[in-house]
Amino acid sequence: MSMINRVLNRRVDADGLHADAKQWRDNVKGQWYYYAVLEATNHHDYQRADVKDMENWTAINPNKVWEN
Repeated sequence: MSMINRVLNRRVDADGLHADAKQWRDNVKGQWYYYAVLEATNHHDYQRADVKDMENWTAINPNKVWEN
């Protein structure tokens, strides 16, 4: 997840995280992977002024359903 997030420049921190973000009980806050897991497992809208900035999540969207 971390590698894909880096390639896609997807980054969030505590300030940009949406209150409705889905949490996982085995994803422990304070661990190096915490925000990477949230970034990869929450379908969300976001804003940021520059691509180098952290994301500010504006909405949590329903999970996409992929069908053939």
